[in-house]
Amino acid sequence: MRPAFRRPLRPSRRVLPALALLLAAASVAAQGSVHVVNPASGHSHQTLQSGIDAAADGDTVHVRDGLYGSAVIDGKGLFLVFDEGASVNVERLEVRNLPVGGTVSIVNLSSFFGETSDHRAMLTIADCAGTVLLQDAVVDWTGLSGVAAFSSIPPEPQVVVRDSAGVALVRSTLVGRLVDDYASQTAGQTSPALRVERSSVSLHACTLRGADGYDGFDAFTEFMPSTVGSAGVVVDDAVLLATGGSITGGQGGDGTTGFLVPCIPARRGGEGLVATGAPSTVRLVDTPVAGGPPGVYSGSPCGASPPAGDDISPLGTPVDVLPGPALPFASTAVARESDTLSATVTGAPGDAVWAIFGVEPAWGDLGASPGTLLVAQPFVGVRFIGLVPPSGALALSVGAPPVTGVDVVHAMIQPVLNGATLRLADGALTVVLDDVY
Repeated sequence: MRPAFRRPLRPSRRVLPALALLLAAASVAAQGSVHVVNPASGHSHQTLQSGIDAAADGDTVHVRDGLYGSAVIDGKGLFLVFDEGASVNVERLEVRNLPVGGTVSIVNLSSFFGETSDHRAMLTIADCAGTVLLQDAVVDWTGLSGVAAFSSIPPEPQVVVRDSAGVALVRSTLVGRLVDDYASQTAGQTSPALRVERSSVSLHACTLRGADGYDGFDAFTEFMPSTVGSAGVVVDDAVLLATGGSITGGQGGDGTTGFLVPCIPARRGGEGLVATGAPSTVRLVDTPVAGGPPGVYSGSPCGASPPAGDDISPLGTPVDVLPGPALPFASTAVARESDTLSATVTGAPGDAVWAIFGVEPAWGDLGASPGTLLVAQPFVGVRFIGLVPPSGALALSVGAPPVTGVDVVHAMIQPVLNGATLRLADGALTVVLDDVY
């Protein structure tokens, strides 16, 4: 169903000031209770799973500094919010069995290291008929040396989306994984940043890069060959829509001259995008796709230099590359009621900027223009904000209004720019917590 704003929008005579964007966001109805996860002694929820288990559908799980193991969100919707600026590492997270109409929003997730004996994905989203939002995430870690890293199973991609109806990644960075324990049977194997199977996924201002290959070495008694870089993204019977980001393969492993062997050759870079299995639909707006560069030699070259990875594999895979520009939306993700909220809408000078406000995310492909709708209907409101200035960036800043009588306020915001055409900018979630949190 196309939303109510499908007709060209004209600025109202009663124009809201630009700062009203965030004021309106904070007026959106509150959702559920807040469950604080803090590994320090004396707190009710010291593990991520404990906080998730305690949350009812629609609640907020607010995560403080800490190192967290594996956790599963199974069959219910919630807001998993990692504190702004927190030092957090999550080893593994799985979202599964989300019903139609349910939403899971994950904000500020970070994962930089972990030891898993089976090398499973850091984040798996599977069998979700509802909407999953991953916003402001950074996932970039390799398999560590140690007993837990020893496995004959190749590593899975960092993020796997399987059999899911609508997943949006916003302002996130994903880097594929390298198993770096040379004593393991999987030593030097790499994995893509993202694999999408039988699912619909949109990427908004995201950077995805395959893992760099293992650099070969020969240290008299120890020998390890170099390995190829991994693909950035793999799709299989999927819909992949990307705007304003990049997809690249990992760099091939470096080679060197050897002591036990004459030389260790450098390896080729990984592919940018790999299409496998059943045909997929791929649409790119201002999102370059590039193969990874080849590895280099630290000693005299032995043999021909390897090639860079293919941009798209197999060659000839149909990909719709559409004219931009992308319309990024920068905004505060997590704040307290005493904080200052900010947002920046980018567009062509003179574009009229409206904003759609809602409580939860959604996923709807409205075609190349206007784009992907990320705000669940019914909307709380559609309001005129202002005109894009000559700089091309409409910047907004305002103190967060009081969160009175509730614990938390959620606002899903997506600007709409009305210029030569009507286009949706990227959307994002803002969470405002009571100062007691």
